[in-house]
Amino acid sequence: MRNTNIIMTKHFIHPAILFMTLMLFPTLGWAEGIKLLHGPYLDMVQEDNATIVWVADKPSVGWVEVAPDDGTDSYSVARPKFHDTNIGIKRTSLIHSVKLTNLKPGTRYRYRVYAQDYPILVNSNNRSVTAQTGNGQLDVKVLDLNGKTTFHKTYSAC
Repeated sequence: MRNTNIIMTKHFIHPAILFMTLMLFPTLGWAEGIKLLHGPYLDMVQEDNATIVWVADKPSVGWVEVAPDDGTDSYSVARPKFHDTNIGIKRTSLIHSVKLTNLKPGTRYRYRVYAQDYPILVNSNNRSVTAQTGNGQLDVKVLDLNGKTTFHKTYSAC
């Protein structure tokens, strides 16, 4: 009987040790988080496609969620994910680039970029872009998490 008690005692974690472990947990290097350093930027904007580029501070998997800017809540509906890939394989990189295709001319879209370094996930604020129409203009709007416009500018083709 006595040996059984000793074995069970070896598997018991003292509450003070558990508390100290949990207090020190955030100081571990991988738990510090990941940040977006630059971007997202629009690049190579065409009538029906655009490339979105951003830079993270750690190697990460990146993707873009995009949807028509129809006023629906960004978080209430699952959006399609377009991953930064190379020959169909998700890339782990600091610099991310995703080409969005089959955009409808004249339609305003909103997008958000993500970078994930397991288990930490970071995302940008909502962004908005209107695909170019025949007039050669591009409308870019940056929204905060509450949908308030923080930046708005219309660009003309060169």
